[in-house]
Amino acid sequence: MTAGELARDRVLAQRGLPVAVPGREVTVPVPSERLQNLVELARTVCGQPVTAINIITEDLQYQVASAGLEPYLYSREDSMCAVGFLDGTSTVVEDASLDPRYSTNPFVDGRRGAIRFYAPVPLVSHDGFVLGTLCAGARETGTLSDR
Repeated sequence: MTAGELARDRVLAQRGLPVAVPGREVTVPVPSERLQNLVELARTVCGQPVTAINIITEDLQYQVASAGLEPYLYSREDSMCAVGFLDGTSTVVEDASLDPRYSTNPFVDGRRGAIRFYAPVPLVSHDGFVLGTLCAGARETGTLSDR
C-alpha cells in the first residue's frame, strides 16, 4: 500500500466510510436520504438509467447511493471508476467498448455486464483527497447534453 493510499483510507475512515481490513467483512452503509436524492437528481439531469456514488479504497469499490441498480461491493481491480479517478478530472465515454482504458473491463466486455456509456466525476474532499466518483452509465452508447 502506498503512502497516498494509506492517507486516503484514513480520510475515508474519518468520514465514517468503510475501508477494507484484512479478516473483517466490509459492510456497505445504507444510503442517506440526501445521497439517494443526489443520485436520483444526477440520473434525471444526465438522462441515463444508472447513477451511483462510488467510494474507492485501496482494494474495493462500493456504492454509498445508487439509482437504477442495487448497491454492491466489488474489487477495485474490476472497477471502472478506479481508472484515472485520482487525477481529479471528469470523463465522458460514449462507448466504453471502444476506449482502451475500459474495453477489457469486466463491466464492459460481458464478464460482469455490458456498460457502453460511462461518465464519472471525481468526488474530492475539501482537503484534496479523491474519495471516489459520482458516475452515470448505460448499456447503450450515449452522450451528455450541455444541460
